Amino acid sequence: MRKKYKILIIGAGKGGTALLELFRDDESVEIVGVADRDMNAPGIKLAETLGIEVSDDYTGFMGRKAIDEIINVTGSDDVQKELMADKPDEVDVLSGHGSEFLWRLVDKHKEAEVEFERLNETMLRLGEDFDENISIITESCGKALGGAAAFYNKTSEKGLCTAAQWQAPSGYSTELFPEGHLCFSIMKKAKKNELTVLSDLEKTGYAETDPGIRDFGWKAYAGCPVCFENECIGSLCVLFRESSELTEREKHMLRIFADIISREEKRAKALGDLKDSEERYRKLVEGVEHPIFVLDREGRYHFMNGTARHALGVFKGEYMGRTMWDFFPKEVADRQMSSVREAMDTGNRLIRETQAPVQGEVRWFQTTLQPLSDASGNCERVLGIAMDTTKRKAAEAAVEKTKNFLDKIINSVADPIFVKDRDHRWIVLNDAYCRFMGYPREDLIGRSDHDYFPKQEADVFWEKDELVFRTREENINEERFTDSRGEVHTIITKKSLYVDEEGRDILVGIIRDITALKDSQEEMQKQAKKFSLIFENSKDAILWVDPDSGKVINCNRAAENLLERGREEIVGESYKLFHPTEKGDEYEKIFRRHVQQGGESSLEGEVLTSSGQVKHVLMSSTTVDLGDQKIMQGIFHDITARKNIEAEKERQSRALDKINRELKWKIEELEAAMSHIKKLEGLVPICANCKKMRLEESDPRDPVSWISMEKYISERTEASFTHGLCPECVKKMYGDAMKKKGK
Repeated sequence: MRKKYKILIIGAGKGGTALLELFRDDESVEIVGVADRDMNAPGIKLAETLGIEVSDDYTGFMGRKAIDEIINVTGSDDVQKELMADKPDEVDVLSGHGSEFLWRLVDKHKEAEVEFERLNETMLRLGEDFDENISIITESCGKALGGAAAFYNKTSEKGLCTAAQWQAPSGYSTELFPEGHLCFSIMKKAKKNELTVLSDLEKTGYAETDPGIRDFGWKAYAGCPVCFENECIGSLCVLFRESSELTEREKHMLRIFADIISREEKRAKALGDLKDSEERYRKLVEGVEHPIFVLDREGRYHFMNGTARHALGVFKGEYMGRTMWDFFPKEVADRQMSSVREAMDTGNRLIRETQAPVQGEVRWFQTTLQPLSDASGNCERVLGIAMDTTKRKAAEAAVEKTKNFLDKIINSVADPIFVKDRDHRWIVLNDAYCRFMGYPREDLIGRSDHDYFPKQEADVFWEKDELVFRTREENINEERFTDSRGEVHTIITKKSLYVDEEGRDILVGIIRDITALKDSQEEMQKQAKKFSLIFENSKDAILWVDPDSGKVINCNRAAENLLERGREEIVGESYKLFHPTEKGDEYEKIFRRHVQQGGESSLEGEVLTSSGQVKHVLMSSTTVDLGDQKIMQGIFHDITARKNIEAEKERQSRALDKINRELKWKIEELEAAMSHIKKLEGLVPICANCKKMRLEESDPRDPVSWISMEKYISERTEASFTHGLCPECVKKMYGDAMKKKGK
C-alpha cells in the first residue's frame, strides 16, 4: 500500500477551502491539520465537518504530527518567515507563487469538475427518444457556452433543416435554404471536430446570405460539424448577441456535444434498423423468461409477453383493455401504479422491488419501469420488465441469516477477537473483547490502542501490528494487557493479515487470557517442588516405569533401601529384575493388563533384594499422566514383618483348631451319655411319714393323689428298683428271730 502524503494547510480562507475540497477524497493525501487565526474562517468549518484537526496556532502541529509538506495560502510574508523558522528540517513549505499556482490549479480542477457534472447531467437526462435527446444536447451546449441560442442543423431531403433548437427567436423557421447558410457552408468543407468560430458576424458575408444572421441580429457564431460514418451530416452551432471569443475549454465542450449528437445519430440509425426487425425482436421478447409488459397512465395493459401472460393466467389478446386492478389486489395495484406514474412524470427509468401474488403465491419482483415517449415527446406509457427475485431474496435472507449467525458465532467465542484497519483503528470487536477491555463497543470502534492502554503496552501492540502489516506473516506474542479497572493480564495475542475485496490490508487478532494459566504454572512449580520432597522422603518405595518398555525411569530413596541397590542400579533396568524369577510371568501379565485398562490396582507381592532376600510388599500401581508422557507408578510398602506375624498367627490358629476339634469330640461323647439320663428337678411333695409321693397338680386331700415312691420315680425316669433290706431294717424287722438263732 502506498504511503499517504501528509500535509498541513496554513490559511483557511478561499485558498485553504479549495485545497480541502481538492484533497478531501484523495486516498494518497492525508491532511493532518488546518490552522488559521480566524477560527470562523470557511476552511476551519469545512475541516471540522471532515473530522480534520484545526487550530489557531500552527506551532501546535510541529513535532506532534508527522508532516511531509506545509502549504501556506495566507499570502503573508510574515507567516512565511515564521514557518521557515519553526518547521522541521525535513519538511518543505510551499507558498508564494507556488501556493498561488496550486490554488489556481485547484480552481481549474473545480471548473473541470463543473464541466464534467454538466456533461454527466446531460447524459443522465438522455433517454430513448432521439429528438428529445438531441434537444437536450443542443440546450446543454448553448447553456455551457453562454450563448443566446443553439441549433442542430442537418441535411434533409429538401436540403437543410433544424433538427433541434434552444431559445430560437420568434419567427424562426426550421426549414432552411442551404445556399448561403453558414452551417451548410461549414458542413461542406469542415472536417470532423474542426471548429468554426466567428467572433464578429457583421464583418462576414454571412450577414447578407444567412437569413438567421440577417433577421435576428446575432453577432458571433461557434459551430462544430457532426459526422457519421466519415460523412458530415450536420452542424451544432451556438449564436451570441455580442461579439465573443471561445476559451479552449469552451471549444472542447462544443466538440464533446457535437460528438454526443454524432453518437445519437448513430443510435437513431440503429433504432431504425431495430424497427425494421421489430417482429423478430417481438418474438425474442415473447421468449424472455421475465414478464415484460406495457402500461398506460390509467393502468391498462397494451402488451404482455408470453411469460407475463402465463403468470397472470390469460391468453394472447385477453389482457387488452384490462387494468392492473383486474389482476392484483387493490393495495398491490395502487403501489405499482404509483411507481408507473412517477416514471412517466419524471421521464426517468425507475427500478422498484415489490411483492405481488402470482398464481396463489406471493413472490418478489424487481421491476424496471422505462418511460416510453411518443413522437411529440409526451410520455403516456411505460415499458416494464419484472424480474422474479424470490430466489435471490431467499438467498439474501440466507446470507443475512448467515451473517447474523457468524456474528453470533464470533460473539459466542469466549476469547476476545478484534479487527483493525491499516491505521491501527478497531473496526470489528466481539463481545468478549469489549468485556475484556471494560468499555462498550461504540466507545472503541474507530479508536486505537494508544487511546486506552498505557504507552508501554500500546507501543508493543502497535509494533507487532506493523510487523504483521509489513511481513504479511502471522505473529504470536505474549503481552501485558491493562483493562479499564487497572487489572493487568498476561495474554497471548495471535495476529494475521487479511486482504478484503477492495485490496485493503486488514489485521485480525485473537487474544487468549493466560493470567490464570501463568498463576497455575507458578502454583504447579510450587507443587512440583513439594511433590519432589514428598517423593524423595516417602517411607514407601516408589518406582516410575515406562509402560511401553517396562524399564524403570525414576525411583526414590526408600526404593534404594528396599531393593538394597543404588539409584544408578535401578533406573534403566526392567522392573522384572526386582521380582523373584518364578513370579516374573505372573507379574508381567498383571503389568500389561493394568497398562491396557488403566485405573488403580493393589495386590501383595514379593521383591528380590540384591542380597537375594525375598521381601513381602503391598504393591499399589496407577497410571500417571505427566503431560509429555504417561508412566506407571508403583508404590511398594514393606510388609515382611507383618507377614511373619501373620504366619505365626496362622500356626497358632491351626493348633487352636486342633484343640477345639478334640474338645468338640469329648463334648459330643458326654452329650451322648447324658442323653440316657432323665432327671427330676424342683420340689417333689413326699409324705413325711410313709414316704408316699403326691402327683403333680393333684388335690393333696384325695388319697388317690398319693402313690409309692418306687412307682413315682419309675414312671418319670428310666430307673427301676430291686428290693432288699438294709441292716437297720433287718434288725428292726427280724431282730428277735436273729437273736433266737444266736446270730
